[in-house]
Amino acid sequence: WDALGVAAFLLLPPLYMTAWWLVPSGEEPGMVVQQPEPLLRTVRHLAALRGSVPFAVAWLAVNAVVGLWMQYAPYLLKLNEASSTQRLVGGFSGQTIGVVFAVWGLTFLLGLALWSLFGGRIARRRVLGVALVGMLGVVTTLTFVNHGAPAWVVVLGGVFVMVESGFTPAAFAHLADLTEHLDASRGSALGLYSLVLGAGQLIGNVIGAPFVARWQMDGVLLATALLATTALVGVMLMGSVSHRASALAEPGKA
Repeated sequence: WDALGVAAFLLLPPLYMTAWWLVPSGEEPGMVVQQPEPLLRTVRHLAALRGSVPFAVAWLAVNAVVGLWMQYAPYLLKLNEASSTQRLVGGFSGQTIGVVFAVWGLTFLLGLALWSLFGGRIARRRVLGVALVGMLGVVTTLTFVNHGAPAWVVVLGGVFVMVESGFTPAAFAHLADLTEHLDASRGSALGLYSLVLGAGQLIGNVIGAPFVARWQMDGVLLATALLATTALVGVMLMGSVSHRASALAEPGKA
């Protein structure tokens, strides 16, 4: 971004084409293709499953957090004039912002690896709840950092990032369980949750606007806390889940 500005977006189409080329096409030998059920019937089946609606709310809220941060955090960090009251507003170069997100991504991946090793013995609902508490921990540490806390607090924030990463494998494993009995409509059902994913990111953009306009990075953190709390309530309303947590540790069961 520092070198190319808006033209940096031209790097994205080759990456998308590479991803498209890497995705296998065609049907496996012997695969039986079944006619999917009508979409509305699939929606009714999913809604009738115990805990599916609260889980959808949690899934929506977490993806709203993703949209919120992807939309507003780089903008606030990149402002030309640094804030006198918030350390995470203004004065960051594009390269520095890239490093920040890269470190976050690597920390998140390390958390996924740890969850895959040790999370399989824990019920998924508990993993989802613990991960959301971790997200609230990230919000708390970043709030302190935003207002002048010492550098070691960032390390604590990294620990919470690894904790929050458990939501991803547990959520996808739970999705697989919810759709396992749908057979021919399983792809449609998973597509609905992908639609919720995109809708959540759009909602995060919309919800974040007044928070950012009023409180800048503190607004992003406050909105994140509210969305994480909403997701946590959704997980609590799911009811008990007997399956185990990690889609990475037990891919055959997911």
